[in-house]
Amino acid sequence: MTLPKLNTGADTGGDDKSSAPRSYRRRPNPKATERLRRENIAFMLTLSQTEPQTLLAAAQPWDLLKLCAGLCERRIFWEPSKTTRRGAEWLAQESEWLAQRFRAEPDALKELIEELRKFFDAVADGGRCEIRFMSGSAFVLKAAAPEAPRQRPFSFETPAGRDGFIQSVVLGAALYVAWSPEAMVRRCAREACRRVFLATRPKQIFCSRRCASAAVFERYKKKLGEEEYRARHTALAAKNRRRKAKREALRRKGK
Repeated sequence: MTLPKLNTGADTGGDDKSSAPRSYRRRPNPKATERLRRENIAFMLTLSQTEPQTLLAAAQPWDLLKLCAGLCERRIFWEPSKTTRRGAEWLAQESEWLAQRFRAEPDALKELIEELRKFFDAVADGGRCEIRFMSGSAFVLKAAAPEAPRQRPFSFETPAGRDGFIQSVVLGAALYVAWSPEAMVRRCAREACRRVFLATRPKQIFCSRRCASAAVFERYKKKLGEEEYRARHTALAAKNRRRKAKREALRRKGK
């Protein structure tokens, strides 16, 4: 698993009197970077809430291929890629190969989704998220002076195979969340839902407008009480029936 590069260096200041030509690189756009990280978190969260039976269904093969393409685009592989070329043809081949592995080992997809679900549950509930690395894993940092300031690329290497692949996916999700403090992974405040979601604004406590409307109705019903609510509902239904009968009578009279 090759992870995105981090900016870990720092400017030392002072005058540079060397005659060597300087190379300048455009600084990354913070908003674009945060948007990309949010997209990555949303992808992992959506995967954690997907039913493996749905992905493996023969009637919907494109859903599984789309998932595999998303993992390959994020440089998360079951086994090391055999080529360094990157393009549409490479992505199609890697996605199809990964989809075949999931079809051959459906329990691997089930375990992957379950581990991601546990991780996002812990994040949404403010719990401790701990990932224990399996034997053969390694964190590799290119500690030599980078060509561009403030960049020291690193990678996290896991053993090839099913367990290493699952570990890479969960670690990727953890890093996306850790690098994006603005990302608001929350649990829906509606008791009948409790779904984990990615909020779009600080005060958002419901996963959707449907849940927000349902929560308002439930509070209204609880405030009135069951008997009072039933009485009002019955009275309103009777009033609507009378109105409907009156309109029907006027329509017939007009004929």
